[in-house]
Formats: sequence, C-alpha cells, structure tokens
Amino acid sequence: MRAYSCYGGVRGDCNHKHRTIRAARKCLLSDDRDCERAGGYSDRTQLRVFEGANEAELSDAEIEEWHCDHLDLV
Repeated sequence: MRAYSCYGGVRGDCNHKHRTIRAARKCLLSDDRDCERAGGYSDRTQLRVFEGANEAELSDAEIEEWHCDHLDLV
C-alpha cells in the first residue's frame, strides 16, 4: 500500500503515513497554520511516497494531484 508524507529541509518529515495525497496536503496546511501562529513558517512543501518501508518514486498523476489538490483546500 502506498503512503504519503510531507517533508521540508528544516522541519523534516511530518512522521505520518497518510493514505491519500489529500490527507498529506491537509497535514501540510495544518503545520503551516501552527507555525504561523507561533510566529514562524513551515518549509514543508515536498511530498514523499512510501511502498511499505521503502521510499518510492511519485507517478506523474500523483505529482499533478499534489500540485492541484491545494486549490480545493484553501
């Protein structure tokens, strides 16, 4: 089963294994809001995908969904 996680170079991984890209996007937006409330910002902008315990390559469809999904959530 594929699982998704948000990642940023400074904040690192969200440490969740989301079942959907939409859930990963919601997690990213939540982290962004929490950081903003604390006077900072989140650098989590990247999506990682896992097949079991191994990191996998994103498909073109997954990349498109990641970049387009935020339009429905903001």
